[in-house]
Amino acid sequence: MLKNGKEGPLKAILVVDDHEIVRDGVTRIIKADFGEYSPRAVSTYGEAMEAVHEGNLALVIIDLSILGRGGIDLIQEITSINRDLPVLVYSMHDEKDFGLRAIKSGASGYVNKGKPTAELKEAIKQLLNGKRYVSHDLAQNLVSFVRKDTDRPPHERLSTREFQILCRLTAGAQIKEIASELFLSVKTVSTYRARIFAKLDFKSIADMVKYAVDHGLV
Repeated sequence: MLKNGKEGPLKAILVVDDHEIVRDGVTRIIKADFGEYSPRAVSTYGEAMEAVHEGNLALVIIDLSILGRGGIDLIQEITSINRDLPVLVYSMHDEKDFGLRAIKSGASGYVNKGKPTAELKEAIKQLLNGKRYVSHDLAQNLVSFVRKDTDRPPHERLSTREFQILCRLTAGAQIKEIASELFLSVKTVSTYRARIFAKLDFKSIADMVKYAVDHGLV
C-alpha cells in the first residue's frame, strides 16, 4: 500500500459533493498536485460522517448543499469529533454571505466554485500546512463583522439555524421536508420560520423570496 514516508496508509483528502463532475474534478486536482495524499470522494452527509469516523483524513473539502442535512451541520459535526481536522468549503454560494457562516461554524477556509482553480489549490495547500484560507472578499466581511458595521445586511442577525432554514424556504422546500432533512420537528421548523419573519419584518413568503433574490441568497 502507498505510504507517505511513515508507517501506515496514505492520508486521504475527503471530497464531499453531490455533483459527480465536481467530485471528479477535485479528485484530479488532488492526484495531480497533492500526490502525497489519497483522494476519497463521497456524495452524502452520512457517507462523509462514516469516513470521518474511520479516520486517517488530512483534509475535508465540502459543498454547503449536500444530500442529507446540510454543509453547516456537517462542519459542526466534523469539528466536534476532531477539531484538528481542517474543513475547506468549496461552494457555489457567495462567500460574502455564506463564508462567514462557514468560518463561524468551524471551517478553516472557503472558496467559491466560480474562482480560478489556482485559488482552490492554494486553499488546499494552506490548510494542509496548518493555516487558514480566506479570500479578499471574505476577509473584508470578517472585518465588517468584527467592527459590527451598521451597513451589514439584516440577515446576518439570524442564527446559523435560522439562516439555514431561510435558504431552504426560499429554495422552495416545504416545512415538512426541511424538518426531515434537519432532523427537527415540524413545530420547531415553524418556530424558526416565525422568528425569521419577525427579525426581517417579512409579511409573506413573497417578501422573503424577494429579499433572498435581492441579497443573492438564491
